[in-house]
Amino acid sequence: MQDTLGPLSLGLVGALTLTLALLDPTYAQVGSTFQPWVQTLGQPVAAPTGVEGKALPLHVDFATSPGSAADRKLWETQMRTVLDYLRQAPVFAQPRGFYPEFQAFGALHALPPFIGKQANAPFVGGTQVYLWRPGDVTLQPDGIPKRKSGAETGALRVEFNYQYLSSPWMEDDTGEMGVLDYRGEFQGFPIINDALLITRDGRLPYRPVSQDRVLKAWLKRNGREVEKIKNEMAEAKAAYERFVSPAETSKRLAEIDKKVAAKDPSNQATTRRYEEMWERKDGEALLAKAQPDIEHDKAFATYRTVLQVQKQLDAMGADARKAPAWIDASLNRTSELRLMPEGQGAAVVEVDPDFFDPKKPRTQLRFAWVRKVADMQEGARAYDPAKPEDSVRSRAMLTALQQVNWREFADRFLQPR
Repeated sequence: MQDTLGPLSLGLVGALTLTLALLDPTYAQVGSTFQPWVQTLGQPVAAPTGVEGKALPLHVDFATSPGSAADRKLWETQMRTVLDYLRQAPVFAQPRGFYPEFQAFGALHALPPFIGKQANAPFVGGTQVYLWRPGDVTLQPDGIPKRKSGAETGALRVEFNYQYLSSPWMEDDTGEMGVLDYRGEFQGFPIINDALLITRDGRLPYRPVSQDRVLKAWLKRNGREVEKIKNEMAEAKAAYERFVSPAETSKRLAEIDKKVAAKDPSNQATTRRYEEMWERKDGEALLAKAQPDIEHDKAFATYRTVLQVQKQLDAMGADARKAPAWIDASLNRTSELRLMPEGQGAAVVEVDPDFFDPKKPRTQLRFAWVRKVADMQEGARAYDPAKPEDSVRSRAMLTALQQVNWREFADRFLQPR
C-alpha cells in the first residue's frame, strides 16, 4: 500500500481539484458530495459580545494508567502546548459573552487495529475548549469562575490520532468498511462528515476497499432479503394453487350455495353476485402475490439491486475486482448500491492498520480532527441581533475556527510517518 491513498488521490472535482492539488498534491480524493454550507464557513460572523469572561482552571484528564509515566508526561506537555496555541486566538484571548474552560485528555488507542495490542497502541486524546454562559458560572471570592453543577455547553474539540470510521457502513470477515463523505474543504483541508481532518503529510488514516469486497459484503448483508422474497413468493404460489384446486374450488362454491340458500328468495341473486365477486377478488389477490411485478414494484427495489449486483460481480474481471470501490453516495446505502467510476461519488475505505509507524514514539501526533464543524456553522448563522446570547457560543467557536491557521497548526504539531 502506498503512503497516500493512491487511487483516492484528492484531485477533487472541478475547481476543487485544482485548488487542493495546489495546496497539497499528496492528498487523496475523498469524494464529491460537496455541501453548500461549506462555502460560507470562512465568512465572518457577528463577534461575540457581552461581559468579559475569564478562563476556568485548566483540567487535564487521562484514562487509567495509559502508557508509561514518561509517555503520559510527554503527552500532557504536548496537549498543554496545543492549548496555549489555541488560547492565542483573539476570540479566546479576550472572551466576550462566555467563560472558556480549557481541557486536555489522553488515553491509549483501544479500537481496531489495536484491540488486544495495547503494548503497541499509540496515544489518542486531544483538547477541548468549553464555552460557558455567564449564568453557568459563579465567581469565587478570589475572582476565579467555577462552573455550576448541572450546566451544559458546547466545546471546540480538537482530537489527535483517533483512527476510526465515524459511520461504519458494512463489515465482512476482514473488518469494517465505511464511506468517506466529503463535504468540502476549509483552509485546504478536507471536511469529512462534519469534521475537519488535518494532516501534515496528506496521508489519510484509511485505505481503499476493493470493489470485490464491497460487492460481496453488500450481497451477504442483503442476500437475506432475496431469500425472504423468494420464500414469500413460493408460499404465495402454493396458496394460489391450493385456491384454484378442484377440491378447494368445490368447497368454496358449496359455501356460497349454502349462504345463498339461507337468504330470502328476493335477496338470493344479489347475495350470490356479491359472494362470487369477493371469491374472485380473493383469487386475484393471491395471484398478484404469486406473480408480483418485480420489475416495477417499490417493494422489490432491494431484490432487483441484489440481482443486478450479483450479475455485475459475476461479470467482473480480476483487475476490476481489485480496483478501489467508489459508490453513489446519494442512494440509500442500506438497500441500494451503485458503483461509480474512480474519483466520482464517495470512496469506500477501511482503517489503515499500517498508518502508525511502530518504530515512532507512541505519543507522536499524526493527524487531528476538529469536531462538529457543521453544528458550529449552523448555530453561528442563526444569529439574531435581538437575542445575541443565543448563538454566542457557536459564533465564538466558528470565529476560533477561522482565526486559527490550521496549516501552521499542522506544521507545528503534526508529524509525517
